[in-house]
Amino acid sequence: GKDSYLNQKLAKKHAELGDLYLVHNMFREAAEEFAKASRLVPDAADYTLKLGECHLKLKNDTQAIDVFEKA
Repeated sequence: GKDSYLNQKLAKKHAELGDLYLVHNMFREAAEEFAKASRLVPDAADYTLKLGECHLKLKNDTQAIDVFEKA
């Protein structure tokens, strides 16, 4: 429905911001954006995987494992 469409659009924008932060090695900020995208569209594995990647870069191994297990 309408909410689903809006969530997809919002998630895409959060992911675009996350990608921009990743390019600049701003992993904490990127993780926040990918987490928002992942919450909006939980079945979008690419957002979840990028969130896990950010946690690895931040040396948050436990959080990374939790995220990858959900993907």
